[in-house]
Amino acid sequence: MSIQTRIIGAVMLVVAAVNIVYTVYFLGTERKNALQRLRATIEENEKLLRVVTAGPLYDGNIEQLDSTLDSFFSNPDMVGIELQEYNGNIRMYRTRTPGPLGEQISSRVVITRKMDELGEITTTYSTANIEQWLRSSRAQLILFSGILVLGLSGVIFVVARGLTGPIERLTAAARAMADGNLDQEVHAGSAQELQSLSQSFIRMRDAIREKMGDLAAQNEALRLKDMAMTSSINGIAIADPAGLLTYVNPAFLRLWGYGNEPQVLGSSLVDCWADRERAAQVLEGLRTGSGGIGELTARRNDGSLFDVEFSASVVKDEAGRIAYLMGSFVDITERKKAESEKALLESQLLQAQKMETVGRLAGGVAHDFNNMLSVILGYAALIKTRLPAGDPLVHYVEEILSAGTRSRDITGQLLAFSRKQIIAPRAVDLNGVIANTQNMIGRLIGEDIDLRFAPGKDTGTITFDPLQMEQLLINLAVNARDAMAEGGKLTLETSNVRLDEAYCRDHAGFVPGEYVLLQMSDTGVGMDKETLAHIFEPFFTTKEVGKGTGLGLATVYGIIKQNHGFINVYSEVGFGTTFKIYIPRALAAGAVAEQAEQAPIAFGSGTILLVEDDAMVRTMTTQMLEALGYSVVVADGPREALSLFEQQGTSIDLLISDVIMPAMNGKELKRRIEAVRPGIRTLLMSGYTSDVIAHHGVLDEGIHFIQKPFNIEDLARKVRDAINGA
Repeated sequence: MSIQTRIIGAVMLVVAAVNIVYTVYFLGTERKNALQRLRATIEENEKLLRVVTAGPLYDGNIEQLDSTLDSFFSNPDMVGIELQEYNGNIRMYRTRTPGPLGEQISSRVVITRKMDELGEITTTYSTANIEQWLRSSRAQLILFSGILVLGLSGVIFVVARGLTGPIERLTAAARAMADGNLDQEVHAGSAQELQSLSQSFIRMRDAIREKMGDLAAQNEALRLKDMAMTSSINGIAIADPAGLLTYVNPAFLRLWGYGNEPQVLGSSLVDCWADRERAAQVLEGLRTGSGGIGELTARRNDGSLFDVEFSASVVKDEAGRIAYLMGSFVDITERKKAESEKALLESQLLQAQKMETVGRLAGGVAHDFNNMLSVILGYAALIKTRLPAGDPLVHYVEEILSAGTRSRDITGQLLAFSRKQIIAPRAVDLNGVIANTQNMIGRLIGEDIDLRFAPGKDTGTITFDPLQMEQLLINLAVNARDAMAEGGKLTLETSNVRLDEAYCRDHAGFVPGEYVLLQMSDTGVGMDKETLAHIFEPFFTTKEVGKGTGLGLATVYGIIKQNHGFINVYSEVGFGTTFKIYIPRALAAGAVAEQAEQAPIAFGSGTILLVEDDAMVRTMTTQMLEALGYSVVVADGPREALSLFEQQGTSIDLLISDVIMPAMNGKELKRRIEAVRPGIRTLLMSGYTSDVIAHHGVLDEGIHFIQKPFNIEDLARKVRDAINGA
């Protein structure tokens, strides 16, 4: 195919393409404008219809509505209009068959008057007229394009005849340059125009050669930028071998708080870090290939610091030299904060587990220790009752009783710490309990300590054993007194608080809910962190030998946990200590329980069947009952008790049985005897802790129970209540 033919064909194609593009653009633009005008007409009609039909529809003027619909239906693009009254009395419509071209556009208008919705008008428009006009215009443009192409082809045919040779030479040169031969010589001909064309062609060749070098460098930069953008979630930075930033991605700008690239480009990568010396070492290690992964503290543009995990590498050129340094950065501030919080929670959990373990150990010795105390206190009380007044041995017996009582109190403190103490919780007013105990606390702490009480309003009630609450207040007050040897201030406050999910997530073991907060603050010497970590452990004390047992705060901890509460301690050396105790609020109202006065020993009469598998406790309890005036039938186990009961018949007035015994527990023995004699009075006793007793159902309502160790006064009262059914 000749150059002449190619030129003619190319020109025809170009002209045809230009016309086609113009036709498409022109028709597309006109179609868009026509549709916009149609939509504007639709919107205007909607506004007019909403106004001009409201009155007639409200008045029921059918003629005016007909006239209105006719006027609007005169629009040639409208193919349907329908008016529908909501109550169904009026329905009017006009329709015409749309043309085969185009699409339909519907519009719905709600007619309102005086804030009432009367009905609606639905109008339908067709774009058929627009499409018909576009089709006609398209045909005209195509015809015009054909005529133009034919005319240009004739002109080009004449002109191209004189240009065939020079054009062929230029074509050959162009092919050579396309093959990479940019040294190709170009000679188009002797005519001035052709020489000018040849020189232009040569300048174009030289410009292409220069641009190709620039494009190679730009393509390398674009390749590096593309690599960075593929990891746009992390901050990406590219630096030259000297460490000067040449590119950063948007994530990097966000991390470091820059608004745009010019703010940071050209600066040293080392300046982005808080520890510039450490950053310089990392950068040098990256150059030598000794490392590229780690964590550093970064400095934002505003000066704030944050933790970053980085992964860096080098990009080398073909000669093996470092061309670029590339790094990826992730903000790990929240992760490190979460790790720190996790470590704190694990520490709190470990402390709670340690306290639970110590509590189990304390509760585990309660049974045997209480049995021994029962024997000691019981025999000492019996000896005292048999000694005449003024006997010098009475003093020794009283010392034995005093030591036994103190031992029993220590056991009670251990049980309180281990949350296994027998308690009698009830609905009480915490403010009332504190008010009743305030005078006692004042006497304990002395006049050189200023005691203040700030009761909260509407604190409601808590479910708590009032005696335990008094014990808790006294233990905390004594602890505060010892911390204020030279006097000070002790403040008690109460208030309502609500612990939410967020607070409980940061405090292991806490449960969300409504609480009454008891806060006791002193101005004493305070405690360091090491001391705070151990204050609730049994027998831990910072006092001198003989000045304390180390059970006061352990008892407080146990009481609070046993009553489903929580405690926090805040203290600093030299700034005093604050205990915050959270006690669940009770739903029902209650009153402060008053302590009952100590009743005298209640002597009685009757026959008691005593069942106890411990020989020492059995003998001691028998003698105490006999001293109280009762006849005692003794059994060392449940089976012997059943046999003795059958022999004694109905002469047994009361069954006293230990709870935990071999072969059969006390509750089962009670059930077996009641099967023979319904309604027999029963008193159960045990030295085991309350959780074990509750497991066997002894603490059910209506069951009489006495916990070991007990004295003769407690036994007398419990036996009398059981026999009388009190």
